[in-house]
Amino acid sequence: MTSIDEIRRTICNSEPDDWKFHKCDFGLLETADYKHITWVYEQDVALRIERGRGVDWKQASEWAGHDDATIDAGYRYWVIYSGSPVSSHVLLSIDEYQATMAAPTPSGEGGRGPWTLSEYEDRLGAIVSGRGEEYEKRRRAAEIEVV
Repeated sequence: MTSIDEIRRTICNSEPDDWKFHKCDFGLLETADYKHITWVYEQDVALRIERGRGVDWKQASEWAGHDDATIDAGYRYWVIYSGSPVSSHVLLSIDEYQATMAAPTPSGEGGRGPWTLSEYEDRLGAIVSGRGEEYEKRRRAAEIEVV
């Protein structure tokens, strides 16, 4: 049986090119505002990431007011394995949809340190963005650290 930790490790060790992007009009999580979007892991097609409904990104993160990137939209993304939801995450489309990333959190005492993402959140954003170099460029420009 595959564990949640194994799924997280698989995602963290994968590259955006390991995932196949699909736009379709079926799936577990139909969206009202756009065709259904899914990324399927090519080495294990039971593992996928699905975009769900839009979310109010202004409420999703303290980072919403940060000037490092223009936030275009926010969506809930679901990691699904063999038909079972494993986890969900709010990811933000930034800079005219040039990249998609999890809302970073401030680190340090009192939240005054640098903005950070976990390795898992970072990898989800890179996969959904689909363009590794562009994603990395946007993350570095926003001075977000991966911890």
